[in-house]
Amino acid sequence: MTTRSESRSHQSRNEPEPMRESSTPRWSAVVVGLGRAGRARVREIESSEQFRLTGVVSRRESSGLTFEAALADRTNDVILVCTENALHGEQVRRALNAGRQVAVEFPLCLDPGEAKLLFALADEKRQVLHVEHIELLTASHRALREQLRAIGELRGGELRFQGGADGWIADLARGGFPSFSGIARLHVLWDAFGPLSARSATLQNFDDGLRFEAELVTERGATITWSEERRAGLSRGKHFRFEGTDGVLTSDDLEAESHTGGPSLFALDLEIIAGRLEGQPEAPGERERILGALRVAADCQTLAGVPEE
Repeated sequence: MTTRSESRSHQSRNEPEPMRESSTPRWSAVVVGLGRAGRARVREIESSEQFRLTGVVSRRESSGLTFEAALADRTNDVILVCTENALHGEQVRRALNAGRQVAVEFPLCLDPGEAKLLFALADEKRQVLHVEHIELLTASHRALREQLRAIGELRGGELRFQGGADGWIADLARGGFPSFSGIARLHVLWDAFGPLSARSATLQNFDDGLRFEAELVTERGATITWSEERRAGLSRGKHFRFEGTDGVLTSDDLEAESHTGGPSLFALDLEIIAGRLEGQPEAPGERERILGALRVAADCQTLAGVPEE
């Protein structure tokens, strides 16, 4: 289980450092993909003092700019990959090989081995590879980490997510196995309780959606049940219950509202990207969490008996 000192370290990691003021954008950026995340990126870049939007690549809305042309234009500093999960790995690799700095929506890709190679490629070329995880920037996640201290060492718990069959992921088939498309919840658990492993996993398919459930284990042996359910018309929601040696914490107890007021979560993430471009290092433990969560997601798919595509 994460210690209190580690908790403070992790929390400071999730706070973007203040950016110095600038009247002229320093970096030109191309957004690839115009789903909900892509549109949010466009809005924030257009209002940013650090970035200038130089193009959008989208199959939804023809802009005349292709991915190949965006990579070939050396005036484009940053490529922001906001396409379906199954496309991330290839597009990130091509952007890095073209000499571009890269930011990508989670997950980095659908294969932990490929993810290691992508980080190694970025290191070799001395380029930024930033993976977005705005779920760790929310007020509710900060409150969760703070209030977990009061319940002592974790004994066990559950985290259940539900939502409609459509939404942020336009094509569920391209979103990958549910442990990948729902990897934001896995990162929340990893950030709160430390490294995890998968003990079991199941997948149920329905005419109008699916239900995934996995049993995760912390390094100290506590068991957490994690489930993802997506059905037509199902309202979006996240519920949890964590039992510790000194008490219980539930989603109903959490004394924090969703992120409201101030910069949006994507604006905060854009500040982190700007910091990386200015030379700030990765946050401590960030790469290990990203690679570890991808490994657990892949293990869940294997345990559920679903072959990789």
